[in-house]
Amino acid sequence: MRIFTQFFAVLLCLIATSTYSQDTFSIVALDSITGEVGSAGASCIDANNVVGGVRVISDIISGRGAIHTQASYHPSNKTNARNRMLAGDSPSEIINWLIANDIFGTPDVRQYGIVDFDPAGHPRVAAYTGVNCMDYKSHIIGPNYAIQGNILLGQEILDSMENRFLNTSGTLADKLMAALQGANVPGADTRCLSEGVSSLSAFLRVSRPSDPVGFNYVDLLVDKTPFGVEPIDSLQTLFDAWTPPQCDATIPNDAVVIDSVKTVNSSNQSYWVCEGDTLNLTGNNNTVFLESKAVLVGNMGNNNRIYVKDSAAFDGGSLLLPEVYFLSGSKLINSGLAPTYYSCDSIVYDYTVAPENGCLDNTNRLEENQFQRLGWKVFPNPAEGIIQLQLNQVVTENGEISVFDLTGKKVFVQKIEPGMKNYRIELNQKISGFYFLQIKIDDRAGVEKWMIR
Repeated sequence: MRIFTQFFAVLLCLIATSTYSQDTFSIVALDSITGEVGSAGASCIDANNVVGGVRVISDIISGRGAIHTQASYHPSNKTNARNRMLAGDSPSEIINWLIANDIFGTPDVRQYGIVDFDPAGHPRVAAYTGVNCMDYKSHIIGPNYAIQGNILLGQEILDSMENRFLNTSGTLADKLMAALQGANVPGADTRCLSEGVSSLSAFLRVSRPSDPVGFNYVDLLVDKTPFGVEPIDSLQTLFDAWTPPQCDATIPNDAVVIDSVKTVNSSNQSYWVCEGDTLNLTGNNNTVFLESKAVLVGNMGNNNRIYVKDSAAFDGGSLLLPEVYFLSGSKLINSGLAPTYYSCDSIVYDYTVAPENGCLDNTNRLEENQFQRLGWKVFPNPAEGIIQLQLNQVVTENGEISVFDLTGKKVFVQKIEPGMKNYRIELNQKISGFYFLQIKIDDRAGVEKWMIR
């Protein structure tokens, strides 16, 4: 009777919608330090069944959360879940709503995994596995992740994914990739056992809080593979080759300096917009460099390249195919039409050949250029009380590393000495919570948020 009921429910979905699919193992997760939201999964559904293969289950709302709607997938469930998240519902409230309002009244064949940030920035997690999803099916939830699967080889697939996620250091993307590798065994999705692979398609996505809707900092997809080729290995190859966008740019000496509010119609020109000033641009194939608090308004033009630095703002209007390099903290008001976005770790302008009558004098150009190029990595984060600070280049000036708790109390200080780039930071008393690590060189400083667990 149970087998017949499950078969009937699946048949009903097949008849009711041409977008039906059964999808298997996946993970949604977030990083409360960076504000990143991630989504990854794999399945024996591929691009031969649905555009994008298994990625059809994934929806990410930058700075808010991630949703997976799988097993007997229907697009209305993903749309409704997104709408409920945007309305402010928690993951558990979203799932309860989906169960009560299933489009065919068959929530028992659905599977959901949802994570989000509450209004205070704390993670919330919920998952659901319908009793009539195909065996083996189950889910695992943790403080900042949900792992779910159906049509599995067994519970060991989910357990292995969780173990890899929890015991991998690095970024959220690193952890998600490791989680998928935890399921990289023949027949993880049992429909693929005859091919000797875990699945037929796989994906990994990570969104930063500043990413525009529909664009993710990391967005990797293997939508199908030749017979016998493991898609998780193919995804690993893509992941290993992926690097953060290189967002440094040289301001050419023929750049037109904008130091007021100007409207321009031109093509194949470079513009350097000074702090607090505005360029209203019409035209094709231009490159625009925005200083802090500068504004670009775009209208009716094609293939313009835009660098949106610091607190600068970009309103793409009706620009077609703009290529936009943006830094977290910049303002993306309107995307333009069919844009390409690059979410940058930093945007550094090289002023060495910039016009002499430019936005900055020679001294300021040099200081800003040197400090922004310095850059650093702090790892691991979260940590157990000891972290490593690695500067991107050897320091040539004296400086200081300070650690502050949330009350502003300085709990650690160490000198930065010229000629070094690697530093070890160890707090005498390990107290769990958030800290701010300040790197200061002369009168210039940068801050990194850090958590002790």
